Amino acid sequence: MIIILENGIFRFLLIFLLLILPGIVHANTREIVELSHLHAYDVPSTKLISTDIGLVLSWAQECKKLSIKACRGEYEPASIVVHSNMRYSDVCCRWSALISESSIIPAGSLDVRIVKAWYQAGSISPLKTVKTFTHELLLKDDSLVIVDTVRKMNWLRMHSEKGIRYQDISTPSVVFPLKDTIYDSDTIMPFSLGPNGFKQLWITLHVPVFTKSGDYYGIFHLVNNSHDTLLSLPMKIEVLPFDLTPARLTYSLYYHGVLVDAPTPLTCSEKSAKQLRQELLDMQKHGVTNPTCYQSLMRLEEHLKIRNELGFSQDKLYYLGITTGASLDSAVLEAKRMGIQNLKNIVNSMGYRNLFIYGVDEARGKILAKQRKAWKAVHLAGAKIFAAGAVELIDSMSGLLDVGIVAYALHPKYARRFHAAGAKIFSYANPQVGVENPETYRRNYGFALFKSGYDGAMDYAYQKNYKAIWNDFDEAVSSRTGKKKPYRDETFVYPTSNGLIPTIQWEGFREAVDDVRYLSTLLDRIEVLKAKGHDMSRYESWVNALDPTEDLDALRAAVVEQIQILSSVK
Repeated sequence: MIIILENGIFRFLLIFLLLILPGIVHANTREIVELSHLHAYDVPSTKLISTDIGLVLSWAQECKKLSIKACRGEYEPASIVVHSNMRYSDVCCRWSALISESSIIPAGSLDVRIVKAWYQAGSISPLKTVKTFTHELLLKDDSLVIVDTVRKMNWLRMHSEKGIRYQDISTPSVVFPLKDTIYDSDTIMPFSLGPNGFKQLWITLHVPVFTKSGDYYGIFHLVNNSHDTLLSLPMKIEVLPFDLTPARLTYSLYYHGVLVDAPTPLTCSEKSAKQLRQELLDMQKHGVTNPTCYQSLMRLEEHLKIRNELGFSQDKLYYLGITTGASLDSAVLEAKRMGIQNLKNIVNSMGYRNLFIYGVDEARGKILAKQRKAWKAVHLAGAKIFAAGAVELIDSMSGLLDVGIVAYALHPKYARRFHAAGAKIFSYANPQVGVENPETYRRNYGFALFKSGYDGAMDYAYQKNYKAIWNDFDEAVSSRTGKKKPYRDETFVYPTSNGLIPTIQWEGFREAVDDVRYLSTLLDRIEVLKAKGHDMSRYESWVNALDPTEDLDALRAAVVEQIQILSSVK
């Protein structure tokens, strides 16, 4: 391929074959295409679309071209709905490399998945409410999960010593076989469409970091098992002429994954080294730079070594392997101080500069205030405090709290109160993880978070199962009260035996991080030019007037426009 690029004649021929020839082929197969009754429609990737195709077609525009605009190193999604007027089996996705006048983006830089709708135990919150049919999973093999829309049931393909079978994952009382295995495909598999059926395809482009800026072109096909073209869409990728800077906010998630000798891959916590690495890398690719750590001291160094090898930030470690507690006993507090000091030495030796110890979770009133002596002991050991709860954290624990993780709606006045007390404020439960709506996470943890003056986010959780993580309906019982827990599983990704299944809400969260990265890039440019003596008041006013309730794609485009204007200023 390098030889072709260095030779102008061969480069021209390659462009011709890739872009012109498919048009000729398409013309020769026009009759097939017209008889195929397949149509593609543009849908915003972070918009939760209805499972009713009639509602989708009432607003979606027919797709004439797949378009993506992104920076080097960025992961950027696009989405289409493929609608059929007749039955098709074995519909296959095929796509070319993307080429410009001087460079190529390999076909492998595109990841294509099927957006799977299934039944869940709620919709607008992590609480169990009413059985809901909703899009969520991003699958390579559509048949991994089979949905019975008559009985409103989900079935998961599992492998055991007796062979392959489909496991009920929608009955509350069913026992989930944790020792069986789950495998999605490594590549997108053929899928079927029924009469008046549709599939949403999720297409993610990862722009290689050394890609030249400019416009790239390719072709995306849907073909049948005889390789006849059913639908062809030209692709245009614009690689922007600037690089994104890191987000000015800290992005974290509660992450329960810990190394154990006998892992249970289909849970949120007990991981092998391979699975831990996969999940940490997945978080890193989604912009999470500081996930929490629950690892015990016994294997902490091994855990942190994996993080270091992946290039995670070492500025801070949010640790929940131990917590502050609320003891008032002097001997207990001294033992706590010495233990944390030893922990800090281990963490520092692994390159981490700031150790944060977790307070009593969501404590309020007297229980919150009772922690003051314990928090002082943590500070004496040279560590810092982070804790989740309500805004009263800063009222009761001012001077001791370093990072407060405040639930629910964003309030700029809360940020001002925390900052006035010398503390930082993160957001969580706005909403908790698990709500099947990508736009909600993109909006609340992106532009809105930044505009509210918060310092970061630490939502709960990357994965959390209360019983079986693949069954939203099973009933976990509280060991303390004996009552059934009202929560659905709170997860951005579903574990398999050899990897993970992402969700649309997880991709929405990544878009939130990227929105803030674009805004951070603009602010960095403003600061550089301001330091050179340029009047940046107009652009600062523009940022201050940014309205996070507006269309998010339009906001991103407007930020890009401002960056490009300032890129020409020296």
